[in-house]
Amino acid sequence: MRSDCVDSRDFAELEVELPHDDPGGPARVALVPPDIVANPPAVFALIVEQNAAAGAHVVFEFGHCRTNAGLTLQLKRLWAEVDGKRLSVDEFGSAHERLLGEYKALWRDALILPREPDLETSLLREVAAYAGQSDLDEIRRRCQHASETLKEQWDATVDAGDHDSVERFYHASDVYVYELMWWHTLVDDVSPLAYVTALDFANRHRCRRYLDFGSGVGSGAILFARHEYAIALADISAPLLAFSQSRLARRGLSARYIGLTHERLPAASFDIVTAMDVFEHLTEPEAVVDALADAIVPGGYLFGRFHADPDPLRPQHIVLNFETTFRRLRERGFEEVWRDEWLWGHQVFQKGAGG
Repeated sequence: MRSDCVDSRDFAELEVELPHDDPGGPARVALVPPDIVANPPAVFALIVEQNAAAGAHVVFEFGHCRTNAGLTLQLKRLWAEVDGKRLSVDEFGSAHERLLGEYKALWRDALILPREPDLETSLLREVAAYAGQSDLDEIRRRCQHASETLKEQWDATVDAGDHDSVERFYHASDVYVYELMWWHTLVDDVSPLAYVTALDFANRHRCRRYLDFGSGVGSGAILFARHEYAIALADISAPLLAFSQSRLARRGLSARYIGLTHERLPAASFDIVTAMDVFEHLTEPEAVVDALADAIVPGGYLFGRFHADPDPLRPQHIVLNFETTFRRLRERGFEEVWRDEWLWGHQVFQKGAGG
């Protein structure tokens, strides 16, 4: 069962299995995924204190993750040191920085091109090649101001209540190439690492067929392809799909590309689908849920972020209430099975057998 003994902001997902046959036996605490980065000292100290008061010993179990197995082993060994009073809880807490370092390394190693000094330079050079530019400072400037440019284009051309108007905007504008590639450098924001969390989840649940819905510049697909997934990318934007295709081809990676203005998703084809910061842009979210439900195999997963706040700098966020999306997911047989309550707010929904 999920524990309510600690503040939900302090853990990723905490599952506590209390002993049934032996009331005096250990409480087994599973941390899923094994990437505790938000205030772990408070979490562990509180769990130990509460169970010790009840006369119970606590065993912490960290889920296996092929992409992060070394760190998992280190965390187990570190906690054994804490349990043996050879290491402080605060020292154990510093492991969260090492975890982010592991995630950043996975992201960087998947995306960086050979002979590039760092991820930022590598991604900027890809954009420069796309734009036919050699001045990286100019490319960086365009990237850093891309959000403003997108807002100007939206305000000048889009009627948010008109589906066709919104579709034309996404289908034509290439400014998202600049905005998304800069975001994926991690210079200003590490939230693209949610793709690594999704990979973690997919690995632990033995998924092999992956779709990135609203695939943007293709970085998520590159990450999954590097880890030997069969991948597909779907987007409404022709410029983004073309740019993604060039990126994967440059790396020798194969994929299926689905242009959502004229193609349907293939039925029952994917074990896991990511929809990262997509649903706030949709004029017809329930129809998208139906399309994804048809594309995901029974027992498969939808990993996404279903939240957006009002943002005057991003008028493209036209959906702020996701209740109709959640209702349609339930109607199609999906059940929420995981939620990130401490970092970026992503959720995972699993499709039932009759969905």
